[in-house]
Amino acid sequence: MAAESITIYNCSAQMIPLQLRKPNSEFYANEQQVRIMSGKQVTLPKSHLMMEQIESLAKQRMIRILRSAAN
Repeated sequence: MAAESITIYNCSAQMIPLQLRKPNSEFYANEQQVRIMSGKQVTLPKSHLMMEQIESLAKQRMIRILRSAAN
């Protein structure tokens, strides 16, 4: 089974931190932060993202989801 990834573009004027965590892992041991600078994009595995955060940032028009694809 191929892992699904998402490409996210920061269309705001500020750096945006995204929280990532491996599925079924502990909060303190495995949570990481990825910082997306203004005007930059990043491709991340969908299973590691907190989709509530992504959806909220997209509604605020701070990020744009460019691509969602299976690898």
